[in-house]
Amino acid sequence: MSRAALALVRAVTPSPPDSDAQLLRAFLDARSEEAFAELVRRHGPMVLAACRRVLSNATDADDAFQATFLVLARKAHSVRGANVAGWLYGVAVRTARGVRLMRDRRLKRETRAARTDVARTPDEPRDADAAALVDAELARLPEHQREALVLCELQGRSRKAAAEELGIAEGTLSSRLAAAKRKLAERLSARGWRAFALGPVAVPAALASATSALARGAAHATAPASAAAAVVLKGMLFEQLRAGALACAVVLATVCGGFAMTGAPASDPPPAPRGAAADPAVELVKQLGSAEFAKRVAAEKELRKLGATAEPALRAGAKSDDPEVRARCAKLLVAVRKDALAELVRTFDAKTDAPSAHPVWKRFAATAGNTPASRALFARLLKHSDWVARLDAAETSPEEAARQYHAALADVSERVSFNMRVFFVIHVWPCNTHDEAGFLLFLGTYPGTEKPLPHDRPFVTLADSEARVTYARGLPLALQGKEIAPGPDNKYDATAALPEGSAKAFAKLLAAWLPRRAEPSPLFHGFELALASGAADVLPVARAIAGDAERPVASRLAALAAVAQFGEAADLKLFAPLFDDTTQLVIPPPPQNGDARPRSRRPVVADRAIGLPLLLTDRDPADFGFDYAKGRFRRANGRPVVNAYEMEEFGFSSDEARAAAHKKAKAVLVEKVPKR
Repeated sequence: MSRAALALVRAVTPSPPDSDAQLLRAFLDARSEEAFAELVRRHGPMVLAACRRVLSNATDADDAFQATFLVLARKAHSVRGANVAGWLYGVAVRTARGVRLMRDRRLKRETRAARTDVARTPDEPRDADAAALVDAELARLPEHQREALVLCELQGRSRKAAAEELGIAEGTLSSRLAAAKRKLAERLSARGWRAFALGPVAVPAALASATSALARGAAHATAPASAAAAVVLKGMLFEQLRAGALACAVVLATVCGGFAMTGAPASDPPPAPRGAAADPAVELVKQLGSAEFAKRVAAEKELRKLGATAEPALRAGAKSDDPEVRARCAKLLVAVRKDALAELVRTFDAKTDAPSAHPVWKRFAATAGNTPASRALFARLLKHSDWVARLDAAETSPEEAARQYHAALADVSERVSFNMRVFFVIHVWPCNTHDEAGFLLFLGTYPGTEKPLPHDRPFVTLADSEARVTYARGLPLALQGKEIAPGPDNKYDATAALPEGSAKAFAKLLAAWLPRRAEPSPLFHGFELALASGAADVLPVARAIAGDAERPVASRLAALAAVAQFGEAADLKLFAPLFDDTTQLVIPPPPQNGDARPRSRRPVVADRAIGLPLLLTDRDPADFGFDYAKGRFRRANGRPVVNAYEMEEFGFSSDEARAAAHKKAKAVLVEKVPKR
């Protein structure tokens, strides 16, 4: 093709549209009215639809529409480029509610002045409350699901375009969108409403033109719009100040913790030697309080480029007397953390011994080991953005770790509940994949996750979800170095080999997960799974739990099974305190995939506390009169193998048989219990 022809093709071929991030940058750098007008054109239909759902009155909705973009013009620097739609949607709903509140207050004042009743305006149907409920429930969705719903349903974008905007695969976008729709429908149904249409509406040309002119001050917003924007901006400033105060509290806790451990503030850098260059981050933090907008934006940009090296200066800035500096430092600390997480996902290399310095990886390596198999598993976890976000949030505090762990279990619970309501076969249930089991195990190792689970979930409880970690197919197979595979008929009834060493990595994760469990049921299931797979890594944990008198008896009894399997004669002292405990426990069965469950086990504490140490000392409980133990225990490696998930393997046919067997066994065991 000739050069002239190529030039002609370029001239007639439309260039790809600028992304939201590029439009924002053009507006911030040059206050470009064209860029701002394109944002109004692109997102205006969604914003106006949201305003009309909340207000119903067309004039009020137009005021809220203008106020929303007026807020964008003044706060554009705080918007993430890939989430302009989500940001505008949140501001639109918030602004419209503010306009509605101001209008209602005005009507009340007019009513009191006239001493007459004001009827509902004809153009404001009672459906407005229901429409507002839709927006309220939409705002409660997880961010990644809300973004998908806003782009596809509120803005009407194709799935391909939405996926490109968010930087994810189209399949991932479809999955998030389906989950968002399901959650929204369930929540609305629970509150007695049907879902309303959420599509965009056409923006009148005059309204779009007047709103676009706000960018350069060529037009003035209406008085209600200006008032509503002012209220929203004040609210944002208050939230920034509150975030700054929270950041200060976190920083203070970190400093105090560092002082307690080292005798000196952990976050303060050492004094620079004479002649050394000043820390550029310190000067940039000072510029955050500049009266010039351009200087503040430039300082933010440079501090974000510095990344983790700017954190000491930002933490110091979070304690500044200037509220503007405090708020911006708090925001930048969050941004720097997010950048570090993105860098971890982008650069993690499972083939090297030192793939990252990120704290999430460091914790994982300390828990599961730094081996090719553990690095391969961590790389699998990084492919799930929601998992990565939960793990990073768990690093901030024990309270946040507990919240993230419970939320992850709630997600499992909802998926199981949904699966049990459908009428087709599901071959891969929650935790059937080894990477999901590994994620939940690792998240459950964080301090704070030992807090009791809230029992407020119907049908499938969080305790059931926690038990699924051990009894779904993912972990049992992983402890054998395997994972589920599709098989010839795509029913996921086959297995495939995991990287060599994977079983060891999962055994370490299980050993770190068990001590933080508060419910006896997952402890029973977890230790029995360790018995079935020969995961001796749980022995130190089993000893600690079995010897902890503050633990429930059921938890101690669960741990004693692992001590009997992997321990030694010196561990007999852990069994002796329960020799005379005649309590009968009720151990729930493992969760099933919609099938009828086996019945709960009801072991007597003393039966197991006496029968297990007989196995530990290589004796057959049946020889001592344990009726139900006959023929149940095979031998391996020179000792009996403790059964995994037996009903009452140490039960008796009568109380007389129990008393005689206990007496005979204790006569032998008491002599062997080490003296203190």
